[in-house]
Amino acid sequence: MGILSLMILLHSCGSYDARTFLYPVPVDTSDKEIEVQIKKEYQIDGVYADNQFEGARLNDFKQVDAKTFSAVILPENTPINESPWFAFKLWAEKKRQINLILDYTHAKHRYIPKISYDRIHWTPIDTLLITRIDSQDVQFPLLLDERPVYVSAQELITSSDVYSWCDSLGLRPNVSSGEYGKSVLGRPMRYVDIYENEKGDKPMVVLLSRQHPPEISGYLAMEHFVEAILDTNILADAFRKKYRILVCPLLNPDGVDMGHWRHNAHGVDTNRDWGIYVQDEIHQTVDFIVREAKKNDNDVLLGLDFHSTQEDIFYTYADSLVSEIPNFSDYWIYSIDQSMPEYTPVEEASGITQAYSKVWFYTQFKAESITYEIGDETPRDFIARKAIISANEMMKLLMFYQED
Repeated sequence: MGILSLMILLHSCGSYDARTFLYPVPVDTSDKEIEVQIKKEYQIDGVYADNQFEGARLNDFKQVDAKTFSAVILPENTPINESPWFAFKLWAEKKRQINLILDYTHAKHRYIPKISYDRIHWTPIDTLLITRIDSQDVQFPLLLDERPVYVSAQELITSSDVYSWCDSLGLRPNVSSGEYGKSVLGRPMRYVDIYENEKGDKPMVVLLSRQHPPEISGYLAMEHFVEAILDTNILADAFRKKYRILVCPLLNPDGVDMGHWRHNAHGVDTNRDWGIYVQDEIHQTVDFIVREAKKNDNDVLLGLDFHSTQEDIFYTYADSLVSEIPNFSDYWIYSIDQSMPEYTPVEEASGITQAYSKVWFYTQFKAESITYEIGDETPRDFIARKAIISANEMMKLLMFYQED
C-alpha cells in the first residue's frame, strides 16, 4: 500500500490478531520511567490537603504566607503534552479564606479549577477571581471549613465510575459488558457490546475513549453518544438491529487513577502506539477488536475516538483516502451543522503519518475514522446535546449505507 512508508507485518501467528504497521513518522513508545506521586495528607497551619484517592494529583503542598498556600503539580514524566491535571481535597480546622496557588513548574495553566463537596456537583471557579502569577502559574481565593472540598482540573471520573457505568449498561436489554484484558498494573480493560438479536454478520461501529486521563469532556460526549444509540425510538431500534456497536470506554485506566497528565503507567502516550503495539493496553485492544470482528463476521466500517482539547474539532481523513463508507465524514459533519444552527463544526483533515487510533482503523479495516474532540470548557449541556445529535445523524446516515 502506497500510504504506508515501510511495510506491514504480522505481530502474532494468531489468525485473529491485528497487523503491525510502520508509519512515516515513527514515535518511540517503549517504556519510560515515571515519577509516582507520594500519597499523603498534608497539614500546615490548620489547613489540610489530601491526594489519597483515585485520580488525585498533588505533588507537594506548601505555605507561602499567612493566607497563601501553594499546590505543586508535576507530570508523571517529561517531555509531555501540556495538560496539567490536578485533583486534591482541601479543608481547614475552622472557617477561613485562603489564596491558593497552582504551581505547575513544567506547563502553563490550562483547566479552569472546579470544586465539589460530593464529586457529583461541580462548580467552576469564577475566572474573574483567577489571577496570573507568571506565564505558568495562577492564584485564586478559596473559602475553606471543616468539610473536605475537591479541587480538580475537571470532574473526577475514575476507573470505578467507568466500571459502574459499564455494569449499569450491561443490565439493559441488547447490551452486554465484560473485560477483554488488563492494564499494565492489572486494572480491567472493559467493553460494552450493543446489538439486537444476533451480533454475527453485522457491520460494526467501534467507539473509544479516555486514552488521555484529563480528557473528561470527550468522555462525557462518548457517554451521551452511547445513550442516544440505546434510546428507545424508531431510529435507534432499527440501528441496533442492523449494526453492532463495540465500546471501549477506558483505554488508560492506570493513567486515570494515578492522576496522570497524559501517559499510562509506563510513561507512554498510548495514542502513538497504534502501529506496533508496544503497550499492553493497545496490544490487547487491537487484538480484541480484530478478533471480535473476524470471529463474528463483522465488517468494521467506522471508528470514533473521543478526546478533549482547547476547542471542539473533528479530525478526519484527507480526501485522497477513500474508506469503505466514502464521504461519510463530509455528510456527517454537514448534517450536524444543519441540525445545530448556532454551531459551526470545525474540521481538520490529515493523511496517514503517525500511529494514532484514527489511522489504525483505516489501515487495518479501511474503515472511516474520526477523532471527536470536545473543548475542555465546552458547556456540559452543549456536550450532551451535540453528542445526541451526532449519534442520531450517524445512525441516519449508516442506515442508508448498503454493503456490496
